[in-house]
Amino acid sequence: MESTAPKFRIRTFVAISCALCGLALPLTVLGDYLYAFAPLTAGRHAWMTAHNAFGQMFIAFVTWHIILNRRAMCNHLKNMAGTHSFFSREALLVFAVALVALLLVSHAFHGPH
Repeated sequence: MESTAPKFRIRTFVAISCALCGLALPLTVLGDYLYAFAPLTAGRHAWMTAHNAFGQMFIAFVTWHIILNRRAMCNHLKNMAGTHSFFSREALLVFAVALVALLLVSHAFHGPH
């Protein structure tokens, strides 16, 4: 007699976990921001802890996602190598957004501390 229970799909689990952790990060940073200048209370500590935990889980799940999909990613990069442009417009836009984000964050490293 065969089992009728659905098989656990690890790729689906990892993809949904990436999405949920990625969505939780902006929400927890908003809560953390609202408590930014308050004394260290249980509420502020909870928002900070939640943000740090979701960030670490997001990094872990994204790494796992890359490992699970490395063959597809390698095939994609091989197929892109034959085209005239290595980077698509979408990839260039992502790099531009990341550069702007780095520039916005870098102000913390300039000036006297």
